[in-house]
Amino acid sequence: MEKEIQMNRKMLASIVLMVVVIVSYGCAPALIPIDKEDLVRLKNQPEVVAVHYESPIFVYSGSDALPCFSLLWGCPASAFFGALGVDGRRLLKERYKIEVEDPTPALKTKFLANLTLELKLSNLRPIDQALTSDGFNDIKKAYKGGMVFDFKTVAWRINDGGLIFSTHDWWYLRFHRGKYVWYLVGGRLMRTEDSKILWQGVCEFKTPDIERDTLIENDGALLKTKLQEAADTCAADLWGQFQGKSPRQN
Repeated sequence: MEKEIQMNRKMLASIVLMVVVIVSYGCAPALIPIDKEDLVRLKNQPEVVAVHYESPIFVYSGSDALPCFSLLWGCPASAFFGALGVDGRRLLKERYKIEVEDPTPALKTKFLANLTLELKLSNLRPIDQALTSDGFNDIKKAYKGGMVFDFKTVAWRINDGGLIFSTHDWWYLRFHRGKYVWYLVGGRLMRTEDSKILWQGVCEFKTPDIERDTLIENDGALLKTKLQEAADTCAADLWGQFQGKSPRQN
């Protein structure tokens, strides 16, 4: 009975997670190029802050995401709700003793390195502590009267034959199947005095099909490598967008 209760709770959590995922993916950032005058102002700022946000849930989707022991729901329901997705960080840690890191903090470091090297900026101040909210009012309270770069993980996941809400076309959502690592991140430059977004870019990273067992073997070595690759790839892509180039295509 206790196991059945726990199972039902996990399935309810999957439904809640699915709603959160839909909302997050539906709000994928639009592309905003930076104006040349704003680029000059950026170089003349006494200080430019760079922040990132707390990581969203790392989604793991697959028919094996939930155990098949519930008398009430049964194995078909376990497979269905598992395909919608569960908390991947928790599953990987509890089931396989694997811990993974959100790629965005590393991406932020690489993007700022490009700013320093290419634009000769010496006024950057990266903030190591992740922020909890990306609302304009919260950012304005913390960093008044200046410019702020911020980087946000919109979504990241392992898709293992489950369903994924695609955002390749921002105007609608669709379902498709596959087995891969997927990462969606947005970056922007804001002026806090009037809450104006001066630049905004987005990067989507998706691996070719990879079997889950291959990803998690050797303490998740390949999974960690792919997440690092996501950080490197999207840092370069966002930097290119900041320079006026088009986003990469998967």
